[in-house]
Amino acid sequence: MVRSLQVLTTGRGSFGVHYNVFMHQIVFEVVESMDGGYEASALGYRIHTQGEDLDDLRRMVQDAVRTHFEEGDRSSMVRLRFVREEVQVGIS
Repeated sequence: MVRSLQVLTTGRGSFGVHYNVFMHQIVFEVVESMDGGYEASALGYRIHTQGEDLDDLRRMVQDAVRTHFEEGDRSSMVRLRFVREEVQVGIS
Protein backbone atom coordinates (compact mmCIF):
# COMPACT_ATOMS: atom_id res chain seq x y z
CA MET A 1 0.00 0.00 0.00
CA VAL A 2 1.39 3.40 -1.00
CA ARG A 3 1.16 6.03 1.74
CA SER A 4 2.64 8.93 -0.25
CA LEU A 5 3.39 9.92 -3.80
CA GLN A 6 6.78 11.34 -4.69
CA VAL A 7 7.15 13.49 -7.80
CA LEU A 8 10.58 13.46 -9.39
CA THR A 9 11.64 15.63 -12.27
CA THR A 10 14.28 14.71 -14.79
CA GLY A 11 15.59 15.82 -18.12
CA ARG A 12 17.32 12.53 -18.92
CA GLY A 13 16.50 8.86 -19.26
CA SER A 14 14.37 6.80 -21.60
CA PHE A 15 10.70 7.25 -22.40
CA GLY A 16 8.16 4.76 -21.21
CA VAL A 17 6.68 3.29 -18.11
CA HIS A 18 9.47 1.74 -16.07
CA TYR A 19 9.17 -1.28 -13.83
CA ASN A 20 11.70 -2.77 -11.46
CA VAL A 21 11.74 -5.06 -8.46
CA PHE A 22 11.45 -2.28 -5.89
CA MET A 23 8.97 0.18 -7.33
CA HIS A 24 6.63 0.97 -10.15
CA GLN A 25 6.98 4.36 -11.83
CA ILE A 26 4.55 6.34 -13.91
CA VAL A 27 6.28 8.61 -16.41
CA PHE A 28 4.57 11.81 -17.54
CA GLU A 29 5.71 13.62 -20.66
CA VAL A 30 5.52 17.37 -19.99
CA VAL A 31 5.35 20.01 -22.72
CA GLU A 32 4.77 23.75 -22.64
CA SER A 33 1.22 24.54 -23.70
CA MET A 34 0.67 26.84 -26.66
CA ASP A 35 -1.86 28.69 -24.47
CA GLY A 36 0.66 29.11 -21.64
CA GLY A 37 1.37 26.80 -18.75
CA TYR A 38 2.17 23.11 -19.07
CA GLU A 39 0.47 19.89 -20.22
CA ALA A 40 1.36 16.40 -18.97
CA SER A 41 0.41 12.97 -20.33
CA ALA A 42 1.22 9.65 -18.66
CA LEU A 43 3.04 7.24 -20.95
CA GLY A 44 1.14 3.96 -21.10
CA TYR A 45 -1.95 5.31 -19.30
CA ARG A 46 -4.86 7.51 -20.29
CA ILE A 47 -4.00 10.22 -17.80
CA HIS A 48 -3.71 13.83 -18.97
CA THR A 49 -3.58 17.05 -16.98
CA GLN A 50 -2.35 20.62 -17.15
CA GLY A 51 -1.15 23.39 -14.86
CA GLU A 52 -0.59 27.13 -15.02
CA ASP A 53 2.99 26.80 -13.70
CA LEU A 54 5.29 23.95 -12.62
CA ASP A 55 4.08 23.89 -9.01
CA ASP A 56 0.47 23.77 -10.18
CA LEU A 57 1.33 21.03 -12.69
CA ARG A 58 2.97 18.91 -9.97
CA ARG A 59 -0.15 19.19 -7.81
CA MET A 60 -2.40 18.36 -10.77
CA VAL A 61 -0.29 15.28 -11.67
CA GLN A 62 -0.52 14.00 -8.10
CA ASP A 63 -4.28 14.56 -8.11
CA ALA A 64 -4.67 12.85 -11.50
CA VAL A 65 -2.76 9.77 -10.31
CA ARG A 66 -4.80 9.61 -7.09
CA THR A 67 -8.02 9.89 -9.12
CA HIS A 68 -7.02 7.31 -11.76
CA PHE A 69 -5.81 4.54 -9.41
CA GLU A 70 -7.22 2.93 -6.29
CA GLU A 71 -5.07 3.52 -3.21
CA GLY A 72 -3.49 0.04 -3.25
CA ASP A 73 -2.74 0.23 -6.98
CA ARG A 74 -1.02 3.64 -7.05
CA SER A 75 2.57 4.02 -8.07
CA SER A 76 5.13 4.88 -5.45
CA MET A 77 6.90 7.21 -7.88
CA VAL A 78 5.91 9.59 -10.65
CA ARG A 79 8.55 10.94 -13.02
CA LEU A 80 8.01 14.17 -14.97
CA ARG A 81 9.88 14.10 -18.26
CA PHE A 82 10.20 17.55 -19.82
CA VAL A 83 10.18 17.69 -23.61
CA ARG A 84 11.14 20.84 -25.45
CA GLU A 85 10.93 21.20 -29.20
CA GLU A 86 12.87 23.74 -31.17
CA VAL A 87 12.30 24.47 -34.84
CA GLN A 88 15.16 25.83 -36.90
CA VAL A 89 14.51 27.22 -40.36
CA GLY A 90 16.76 28.47 -43.12
CA ILE A 91 19.42 25.79 -42.69
CA SER A 92 21.01 24.85 -45.99
